Amino acid sequence: MNRTARRALAVAAASAAIAVGTATPAFAGQGDVESTCPSSDVCMWEDNSFGGNKWVEQSTYDGKVYDIDWWNGDNEISSIRNNSGFWICVYPGDYTWGGGYIKVGPHTEYSNLAQSFGFDNEAESFKVVSSTSNCN
Repeated sequence: MNRTARRALAVAAASAAIAVGTATPAFAGQGDVESTCPSSDVCMWEDNSFGGNKWVEQSTYDGKVYDIDWWNGDNEISSIRNNSGFWICVYPGDYTWGGGYIKVGPHTEYSNLAQSFGFDNEAESFKVVSSTSNCN
């Protein structure tokens, strides 16, 4: 292969790599949950099996509260991974710390909230707590 052909091939390969790099989807599939939900983070996906759009909160600490309303995930959460060392209390109302909720333990995941809790597409807020007794 001559020098011009090699150069053209190298340019085409580099262009393809750049195109693939910019086409990375903004969602996580089941196979890459570990790499897309770092240690100590709480991650929530709109679809079962950790698919669709993902929401990540990196600064989890006891007593921190979050409203999911501002994100497109309001009433869309179907799977959760809690990589933090805290309990997560997930509520169907905005900043409503009573009534029905689900509890997700430290370093726990649920790929299908409907199947696990009957709580699919209901999450509007969540609270980070040190124990389940702090959910109410």
